[in-house]
Amino acid sequence: MAVLLETSKGDIVIDLLTDQCPVACKNFLKLCKTKYYNFCLFHNVQKGSLIQYGRRVSAVAVTPKHPRLIP
Repeated sequence: MAVLLETSKGDIVIDLLTDQCPVACKNFLKLCKTKYYNFCLFHNVQKGSLIQYGRRVSAVAVTPKHPRLIP
């Protein structure tokens, strides 16, 4: 399974390893469906390896259970 991530610098195809890490893939897909990654700034992209991003501070909601985690 794969996800197409559309960015202002071009599209990124993310291959999901659903057989190796099904829970992580399910969580990622849920976040995609809720548009969690919309308007996120990617600051580190390494081809074939990883993508790092930062959430806008105004978009972060803190929960009482996890005050340091982004829901």
